[in-house]
Amino acid sequence: MEKVKTGIAVLLLSAGLIFFLAHLAGIAIYHDSQSEPSLPWRWYLMLPLRKPFRTEIKAGDYILFLTDRRTLPYYRPGTRFGKRVVGMPGDRLVVKGRDFFLNGRFIARAREKDSLGNPAPLFTYNGRIPDGCYFVLGHHPRSFDSRYWGFVCMKQIRGRLIPIGGRVY
Repeated sequence: MEKVKTGIAVLLLSAGLIFFLAHLAGIAIYHDSQSEPSLPWRWYLMLPLRKPFRTEIKAGDYILFLTDRRTLPYYRPGTRFGKRVVGMPGDRLVVKGRDFFLNGRFIARAREKDSLGNPAPLFTYNGRIPDGCYFVLGHHPRSFDSRYWGFVCMKQIRGRLIPIGGRVY
């Protein structure tokens, strides 16, 4: 019985140490708790954009960022969002009506109405994505993403998201 108690104590102390070190390194867990998730998984590990982790963002990465005033009245500034990066700095983004084209290829269409039946906002742009900024999309067709409020820039980004479980799509 004493061995079992010692084993449990070692396990709990080890788990506590791992969580403490992960916290110091900036690693966190992100849960996409929206009723219509905009990411294909429910649970993610958030890795900061600094060494020893990968410091750059690539197309196809999932990122965690904080919203700003452009998401009002739907979301307060500072709301945590997770989305997939599709447009990189230097890519050419063109909006024709409600259709979005990246480097000449169709990537998405914006909805005309929001979930309440009101006219949906629309991000309009024609040019290169600025340095330090990204065009992001959610996986859900009704995702509230860059089609409606524009680019996510480095100052908003908190880290990269690595899927760890709870497949949604």
